Amino acid sequence: MLTQHRRLKIKLLAVQLISIIPFLLFIFYLFDIWYDTRRSSVIEQNLNQAKMIASFLHSGFVYAQETAKVLTNDKHLQKLLGSDINTSRQVIKNLVDQASEIDNIAITDNFGTPIVSTTDLSDLQLKNITFADREYFQQALKSKKTAFSSPLVGKLTGNYILTVAAPILSGNEVAYVVVLAIDINRLKEKIDQFLPEDKDKFIYILDSNRQIVWLNNQPLPVEKEKSLMADLPSIKKAQTEKMVVIENQLLPFSNDKSMMGGAVSINNSGWVVASVEPVDHIFSPILKLQSVVWLILISAMIFSVSILSYFLRKVKIAF
Repeated sequence: MLTQHRRLKIKLLAVQLISIIPFLLFIFYLFDIWYDTRRSSVIEQNLNQAKMIASFLHSGFVYAQETAKVLTNDKHLQKLLGSDINTSRQVIKNLVDQASEIDNIAITDNFGTPIVSTTDLSDLQLKNITFADREYFQQALKSKKTAFSSPLVGKLTGNYILTVAAPILSGNEVAYVVVLAIDINRLKEKIDQFLPEDKDKFIYILDSNRQIVWLNNQPLPVEKEKSLMADLPSIKKAQTEKMVVIENQLLPFSNDKSMMGGAVSINNSGWVVASVEPVDHIFSPILKLQSVVWLILISAMIFSVSILSYFLRKVKIAF
């Protein structure tokens, strides 16, 4: 009788546990859907933010290129360069005043020596400066087309800049070169203004050489930090594709946290914008709720088993 009683208790306990399994499976299913929904939502949000920043930067690049082009086609300015330096300086200074992102504009001869600039440097100081050793300058001379530089320290102001070089042709030869510098610090400040103040949001801007140009909420990277993302497959892929999903990757400046988000290219420039968030930050609400649910379930199971066990001890089986 005691053996039968014990077997009955075991069977009843087993039935109780088995009856809970469908409910547990349903809970697992709900959490799985929640994880997938949260993942898709975060990736989409980061890709949209990266696209917005990429569009803003592209507009800035196009504006700089068009501004340089306006100067190369200004025949009146070309005449002033040979006769009235002060007036020609005022002409290009008016363009700088219209756009806060432009650091300075200079016009050089075909040897790279500035003839006029919007800086406060004297004519004597300008004569001691040359752009001939800059790769973008040589590229503009050889191709006779507009050339962009990688981010660098400007020779005229010492600021961190991106430079556009556009040749002014006389016949089929380069007579002058317009050198327009975009201030990267000002560009960063302008973008930071419309980004949400979120310490867990990481925005990376990389140039065509996959060098880090800047990162939101961080000072500008030092030289040894710029190449930390150069070999990442996701960044290489983003240069050739419109957008790439970044999932569970360790990135620089992320405090060894796995990141999730996306990266997009800035048209055909080779530049990339990546927007990511720490995985633990993304799923922390789900993990917290999941812990609470498990605590409730386990407590309920222990309580119900205890109650059942108590009443089974009171049961007397008559044969």
